Amino acid sequence: MRGLPLFLVLALAACGGQTNSDPVVNNDTGTTEETAVDSAAPGDGGGPVEDAALPPPVKDPITAPDDAWTWVPVKGTRCANGSETGIGVNLTKKSKKAVVYLMGGGACWDAASCGFGLAANLNGYAEGNFKSDIGKYGATGPFDRTDPANPFKDYSFFFVPYCTGDVHAGNKISKYGDKTYAHVGYVNMTYNLERIVPTLKAAGTDYAIMSGSSAGGFGALWNFPRFQDALGAATHVDVIDDGGPPLRPAYMPTELQEQWNGAWGLDTTVPEGCTKCSAKEGYHNAIEFFTGKYPGHRASLISSYQDNVIRNYFRLSGAKMEEGLKDFADNVISKAPDWRVYYVTGSKHVFLGDKLSGVKSADVVLSDFLTKQISKDPTWANVRP
Repeated sequence: MRGLPLFLVLALAACGGQTNSDPVVNNDTGTTEETAVDSAAPGDGGGPVEDAALPPPVKDPITAPDDAWTWVPVKGTRCANGSETGIGVNLTKKSKKAVVYLMGGGACWDAASCGFGLAANLNGYAEGNFKSDIGKYGATGPFDRTDPANPFKDYSFFFVPYCTGDVHAGNKISKYGDKTYAHVGYVNMTYNLERIVPTLKAAGTDYAIMSGSSAGGFGALWNFPRFQDALGAATHVDVIDDGGPPLRPAYMPTELQEQWNGAWGLDTTVPEGCTKCSAKEGYHNAIEFFTGKYPGHRASLISSYQDNVIRNYFRLSGAKMEEGLKDFADNVISKAPDWRVYYVTGSKHVFLGDKLSGVKSADVVLSDFLTKQISKDPTWANVRP
């Protein structure tokens, strides 16, 4: 695959750093020694991960102190370098509701993009990384229990790290040159859900949000159906996608989607039954599929019109990015009765790291928009400046 253009390298390298308002991208802050992926794993060098090679999942509910962040190692998960990872939890008895949040942090799909470190935490994500991240961002956005306007302040929280470079959707061991990467974000979510779902069921959870920012926003959309299916009818799941817009192919190039599919094995993880969910036809088709299979499940996309990170991934100018988001609202969201967009002028990337009551667009505060989404308020509407 061809190398990345310089402007994309610079932009994505910026995505790998941290800012006070962006909890979804980070540098490796724990162990940085690179370890080899198990060379005996089926598919090593370019194949899907076979179920027979995977360890059995642990299916016990998670126990942890209330109202405090706790790191939970999850057997069977692994980062791009093959090291085990886990999830962070902050459980509470204040409600029977929960947020499952998927972390973001770039993506990589060939020797250039992975070699430049354009995806976060490829060398591993362990308890040290989590403590560093959650110390900075564990009381912001939806995790802020002190903001009275935050509609999620009394929810239980599950924080899913990102260390596979595949927007939490991969099922493939890929080798670029002499380096091997486990793009197994989808497989990791299988193991994570085997711990999360029993925990929610044991708590009698009746409502959950699957959310994420940037790469995690794409991942939230991708993993929503199996999260809902695993929980069953007793627990209703809605989606909040912060900065992960699955634009139509004119704006999210087919060539790029095909590169992702080839590197990550997306054709093995697409939502079951979604025949149009392909690199060739466009992954935006998942929304039409979700609308038909999961009526009444509300989903929102939050994005600035000229998001300066996503537009560089998609190789778009700011004006073209804005055109693509408007096209998405006009031609995709408009056909999905339970989906809405919250657009903001400018080029900022992701908003769930901010105080939700401090973000405003077209005179609508983000916390109010999200409150209407989760409360089934019939006046919930698109926000388009």
